[in-house]
Amino acid sequence: MSPSNQWPDDPPEPASAPAVLDPSQAAPRPSEAAVSEALLAEARLPARVPPPRRFPDLEGGEGGSHLSNPGRMLSRLGLTWRTLLHLVFRRVAFDERYQRMVRETARDADVVFVMNHHSLLDYLYFNYAFLRFGLPLVFFVNGISLRWMRPLWRIVLAGLRRLIGRRPKALPDTDLLSYGLERGRPALIFLKRRGLWPWSPDLHAVEYLETVIEAQLARQRECDGRPECEPRPLVVIPQLLVWSQNPNRYRRTMSDLVFGNPEAPGRVRKALSFVINRSRAFVQMGQPIDLGAFIAEQADDLSVADLARKLRFACLQALSVEERVIKGPILKDAKRIRQEILRTPEMQAEIRRLAAEGDRTNEEVTKQVDRYLDEMAADFSMAYIEGMCLFLTVLFDRMYSEVIADSDGLERVREAARTAPLILLPCHRSHVDYLVISYLFYANGLIPPHIAAGDNLKFFPVGHIFRRSGAFFIRRSFKENPAYRATFRHYLRKLVREGYWIEFFPEGGRSRTGKMLPPKYGVLATILDAVKGGATHDVKLVPIYVGYEQVIEERAYTQELSGGEKKKENITGLLKTTKVLWSRYGRLYVRFGEPLSVREQMDIAQVGDSPNESPEYQLFVRRMGYRVLDGIQDVALVTPSAVTAMALLTHPKRGVAKEVLLRRIGFLLGVASQKQAALSKSLEHALKIRRPDVAQALEEAAEQGLPPEVLALGAASPVARARGLAVQEAVEPVLERYLKEKYIEARTFEDDVVYTLVDDQRVNLDFYKNNIVHLLIPEAILAAAVRGTWQDRATDEHTLRDVARFLSKTFKYEFIYDPDRSFDQQFDATLESFERAGILVRVPGDDDAVERLLGPAEDDPRHETLLYLHQICVPWIESYWLLATGILETVDEEIPEKDLLKKLQRMSRRRFHEGDVRCLEAASTVTFKQALEACVELGYVARVRRGRDSFIRRLGGTEGAPDPLLELTAELHRFIGS
Repeated sequence: MSPSNQWPDDPPEPASAPAVLDPSQAAPRPSEAAVSEALLAEARLPARVPPPRRFPDLEGGEGGSHLSNPGRMLSRLGLTWRTLLHLVFRRVAFDERYQRMVRETARDADVVFVMNHHSLLDYLYFNYAFLRFGLPLVFFVNGISLRWMRPLWRIVLAGLRRLIGRRPKALPDTDLLSYGLERGRPALIFLKRRGLWPWSPDLHAVEYLETVIEAQLARQRECDGRPECEPRPLVVIPQLLVWSQNPNRYRRTMSDLVFGNPEAPGRVRKALSFVINRSRAFVQMGQPIDLGAFIAEQADDLSVADLARKLRFACLQALSVEERVIKGPILKDAKRIRQEILRTPEMQAEIRRLAAEGDRTNEEVTKQVDRYLDEMAADFSMAYIEGMCLFLTVLFDRMYSEVIADSDGLERVREAARTAPLILLPCHRSHVDYLVISYLFYANGLIPPHIAAGDNLKFFPVGHIFRRSGAFFIRRSFKENPAYRATFRHYLRKLVREGYWIEFFPEGGRSRTGKMLPPKYGVLATILDAVKGGATHDVKLVPIYVGYEQVIEERAYTQELSGGEKKKENITGLLKTTKVLWSRYGRLYVRFGEPLSVREQMDIAQVGDSPNESPEYQLFVRRMGYRVLDGIQDVALVTPSAVTAMALLTHPKRGVAKEVLLRRIGFLLGVASQKQAALSKSLEHALKIRRPDVAQALEEAAEQGLPPEVLALGAASPVARARGLAVQEAVEPVLERYLKEKYIEARTFEDDVVYTLVDDQRVNLDFYKNNIVHLLIPEAILAAAVRGTWQDRATDEHTLRDVARFLSKTFKYEFIYDPDRSFDQQFDATLESFERAGILVRVPGDDDAVERLLGPAEDDPRHETLLYLHQICVPWIESYWLLATGILETVDEEIPEKDLLKKLQRMSRRRFHEGDVRCLEAASTVTFKQALEACVELGYVARVRRGRDSFIRRLGGTEGAPDPLLELTAELHRFIGS
């Protein structure tokens, strides 16, 4: 978590003191002993020795008139050249991170830049950019002269000097490079140079790297036998100027023969690429190579030539890695991918097995598999990607006030991509999710991924555009189609083997409720199997959070959750969504979690040799699914929409005054700060502006002896009030939108505004509340357990643990828990936080009774905090209770699942208006479905499938034993009525 995304509770540091002018007020001078110790400490540091010199100083005057160096970068450009270069290069992106890296490296070391292919155009750009951004100018470059760019009077003056015999000293290129390195001047070496013709072989520049190696060895020899000596480092920085992100293709075309290899373009191709792509070009730099450390890692008996060849290989590898991150692997069209899959021995064996099992011929199965491959395979085209991104730039600019990407996270993604292909795993809230990742990757110089999309998006013309933009289409369910299942497995394995980046949604479908759904294991398991089976050494799983201040499908989700039928995506629905273009949806956020190495996780779990069907490997797959979702929750963002919705929905009374609402929002922000959750840009900015007010509230609370824990006073804390007031300007637009959409109503009184929820619109607010519900679920479950078990405000730890375990197990399909933290560990940590906050106090039992935990009195602010936390999980408690009650009341033996859900919807609304339940969002069809999954797994009911339909069968208790559903309703009801 970057510090900018955290809001510390500590007051700001005092400003630095003004300079002391009065000698009597000056700080005392350090003692002689202190000065002596400081000098000794400095003397113990290794002395940086300048490079040894073999060449005398030959430069004289500005520009080095006594030394011929036609390639050195120009320190001054005439008005004409300055204007021209600014016009053609001003839009080339040079990331500030790379500028800072060059600047810091050049401060502590001497720099040698390396580039792949010789290019005058690239060199001109870097001359322009280094001047523009104040970076050290290159002294030596191989194979390039900039004499023709110098002012005319200098050219004439140089000619006159030659006529009178005052020629500048000329050195061979390698000596000129040595001369510059001796004086700490930067150099740039092109590793390859084209021959005269486009089809000529590349000419390699190994001799320049030998010179660099010799310079490093000479520096080291200066310090031989002198432990207090340290040579000034020599650092090699690989760099690229990317004019086009088009991947390299498997087949060469006639244009490649005429204009040169796209990887090493000829002058004509380079000029065309510059004209077409100059507004999208960008600089990319690889990891610096410390030459001293590099030499130390090699064998002692290697010659300078051998070291130079190894250095060249390391530079080319670094440049190749950067190009692969930008352009991806060699691109093959869909037809070739299909052909190669069908020819593999594994696919041929699969075809023979399927033919034998289905009593068909190999040719029939082959045609079927080929048809399935044609149905699903992507046909990636960078031209379509560029067109899509151009369209999305306009679209996103119209729809969203800002698209904010996590720059630090993107850099982590880039770093992970240098070592292994990426598997991108975003949460799924909206159809926009399909578009935004590819858009951001292309805009930030990363190759867009292949995307797993449902076949419901295959309709014309969107399906064609998506397929050409990297989407491959899969059916929602194919368990009963072994041929399709095998085809998909081999297609995905092929993508992994080729090194394509893959994006899919680990939740399966879009979350209509706003919180994370349980993971689906099909695609994830196939990728893990591919790594385990050797298709590739490793892949990196990247959790991605995509968040919205407002989702475009808001109304559609409300209809579905209220029992309406899900509408199938088609061209009619697409055209209807054009009204989206006339709406604004706030900010869109994308944040990247810590990449997970599959190979590393397999080694830790020791499942590399386990059969795929073994229990330990299946457990590993499930844990990886939850680890990814937990990684998404770790980088989830707290937005004004989310905190406002949660503060409104968790208020126990009919209406809430604005002042109280802001206090409750301030409390939520305190919890977010404590748990190091990232805040949205508007919240973060508001808190920074009002930081002195929050700091003052902290000081006042400390002076009053109030406990510092966030949970202690909850919304009653003066710090919560200060935070709430600080973000008032960020919250007011959200309240205005909720009023406009008629989710809430406002009534103005003399001293305040009171907001009241509109009952039928609670489900809309519930979506945004659920965006951040994971932050407080452990506390909410414990609060429910406390209020469901205490008598006379007292309970005991053993009972609390059992009840909290029951709730946690019952809601296993609702919430994502940290798979690396056991229930007992989480329970102990949460109970400890309740005790620190004074919500629970340990008191000794009577005589030999068990130690009790005493809760707060009703007039204690902690009691309100306990109610607040309990209310967070009440909607799920009510939903599961409604399900169990509905089955008991309406199901004698068996009922179609669809009919049961409709009955539950009708019954839930009646129960809400009768007052049996308080949260109408508990009637969500999604929650009912997940509650059914839990009840089936826990043995309360059974699901029977007949064809495509499923039926729910009630399981009665055994003879003499109570009905399990009856027990479940009684157990859950005490958490509702408490």
